[in-house]
Amino acid sequence: MKKLKQEELKKQLDSDASNLVIVDVRYALTDTDKGKQLYLESHIPGAIYLHMSHDLSGEAQEHGGRHPIPNSEGDL
Repeated sequence: MKKLKQEELKKQLDSDASNLVIVDVRYALTDTDKGKQLYLESHIPGAIYLHMSHDLSGEAQEHGGRHPIPNSEGDL
């Protein structure tokens, strides 16, 4: 994964040949809807939003924490 500077990102987004995908994953443990709210208020044009609990985590079990890595059977 490469961290892009603002100028590089703009150049990529302006390019028709770009296969760049921007994913906004902002999340707050104290307000689980905050990330989506911030995304709706302002985000990089073309970015998609993925919610930590709903889209990026597997089903919580007895062990594994609040946001376990999804299992290989396709929790996502």
